[in-house]
Amino acid sequence: MFDQATTRILLRSSAFVFLLMPAVGCGDQAPPTPNLVVADAWVRAAVVPEGMTVPVNSAAYLTIENRGDGPDRLVGASFEGAKRVELHESFVDEQGIASMRPVNSVELPPGGEARLEPGGLHVMLMGLDAPLSVGDSVLTELRFEVSGRLPVIAVVRQL
Repeated sequence: MFDQATTRILLRSSAFVFLLMPAVGCGDQAPPTPNLVVADAWVRAAVVPEGMTVPVNSAAYLTIENRGDGPDRLVGASFEGAKRVELHESFVDEQGIASMRPVNSVELPPGGEARLEPGGLHVMLMGLDAPLSVGDSVLTELRFEVSGRLPVIAVVRQL
């Protein structure tokens, strides 16, 4: 029916298609994605002591759980009414002195969580232009490397 040259071309073509099939099938799978859940968001109350005019600082605390199958990273935050917002961690140095330092990001592996809490990681709110009173609800926005921006409502409470 076919000559030898045509038969060889058909066999090679079918082998090539057979070899490509597994690679094509892999492309149908969705890439791993994070699925972030934020819980227990709160902000430390901040009042301007009588007679003081300096800007007041505060901090936001929360738990971020990654229920997805892909990693993500908290890379920043914003808070209306703060001159600067940074990710920080508290630590105690070799002399036993407690201090804070900025961090670039907070890792969120698949199935993992990050706790931002007093004495550890937190969102530092610097130079507030208004007091934060206990019981108020405030809006902050978290920024993630993969998931983008996520608005979070936090309740103001005492430390």
